[in-house]
Amino acid sequence: MRKVILGMQITMNGFIAGVNGDMSWVDVSDETWKHNFEAFDSADTVLIGRVLYEGFLQYWPTAGKDPKATKYDKKFLEWIEKTKKCVFTRTLKSAGWNNSEIMRGTPAEEVAKLKSLPGKNILLSGGANLAMAFAKENLIDEYRLLVVPRAIGGGLTFLGGIPGLLKLKLTSVRKLSTGTIAVHYAKT
Repeated sequence: MRKVILGMQITMNGFIAGVNGDMSWVDVSDETWKHNFEAFDSADTVLIGRVLYEGFLQYWPTAGKDPKATKYDKKFLEWIEKTKKCVFTRTLKSAGWNNSEIMRGTPAEEVAKLKSLPGKNILLSGGANLAMAFAKENLIDEYRLLVVPRAIGGGLTFLGGIPGLLKLKLTSVRKLSTGTIAVHYAKT
């Protein structure tokens, strides 16, 4: 059966974004990209909130033409272009990128439909509000976290506001050479 997998980087003090959305602390090393591609390669669908989708739409369709694009930028562009993109939004009327579909139902309704279809895993890319909505409804099967060895003074916390206890089991831990720890949990 297909699984919903959340991939996210967090600071060691539990933030997923700094003040005003600052992401300067994120680990973008080659090793992190390689780690992320393990999840990308296992999936054929990605769940995205409107804000992140609009950011992707502004950058990724032309990123491969950028002379500063890395081999990982190009590889991600190839993957995201062919991957089904399910956009959760109340405001967008249509999706402006190939293989994109607007999701109008609740996360639970849409995940049930997607899981009933044949295919690979389903990545939950975010943003933060979408990830929280999925966590609150216990729709995430695996949490693939990259805990970055940095602490920041404020911002958006990871899983702040979940209603009650979220029980998970540890499935793997790996230390990257940057000091980032890849921690994977599955719901019990």
